[in-house]
Amino acid sequence: MTSRMVLVGTLVACFQSQPTCASEDLSQDWFDLWSRCRIAIETGTAVDANGLDNLGLRTRIKAPFKVGEYIVLPGYEYEEQSWGRPGSEFVIREREYPRGNGKVARICEVSFLKDEHGLTDANLSVIVNTFTEERGRLIEMGGYEIRNPDPIFPVAVGVGPTSKNQNNCQVISYLQSTPDLNNKDASRFFVSGTGEQTIHNGCAGPSLLTPKGYDPTVE
Repeated sequence: MTSRMVLVGTLVACFQSQPTCASEDLSQDWFDLWSRCRIAIETGTAVDANGLDNLGLRTRIKAPFKVGEYIVLPGYEYEEQSWGRPGSEFVIREREYPRGNGKVARICEVSFLKDEHGLTDANLSVIVNTFTEERGRLIEMGGYEIRNPDPIFPVAVGVGPTSKNQNNCQVISYLQSTPDLNNKDASRFFVSGTGEQTIHNGCAGPSLLTPKGYDPTVE
């Protein structure tokens, strides 16, 4: 199915049902941002920020992971660049994690701009369907395979190219979410994106986030 056919189907659905239209609009907005992330990480290039607002570059601090008084994993600094579109509920957050010798590993995520959001079952279903349809298209095109993340969350779908990117990294694109658990006062967890998997030796590349800023915040 071509992109034009998908667009026509979306327009017909919008005329038939306003809720469906709202879900499709949200899905198309998400899909555009997620596709920018996927292409950037797979090709080892900067995120296409055309038409997006630069929401700022920060240096964040990851606190050490401790068990009691013992430091199991040391803390570190990492860079985070955010991009958004006026009126969009979503935001791109690209992060670079240090890998030594001035090299980094990259992850580019699309999540909701605000912690409190109104992602409904219908919205989530349309977004997941959009993801799986694109996954099917990529696999049919060749050079991609299903690569689901660990099933920590009820919704956990993924895809990735069968070859490594130019930074010698295996790449995974994913979407993870939880049900609302009948708690109408809480927003469900939702995150999607594309990342370089650092479990492989030699996975590292140059930093693409410039200029550097500094805003020390602890996660």
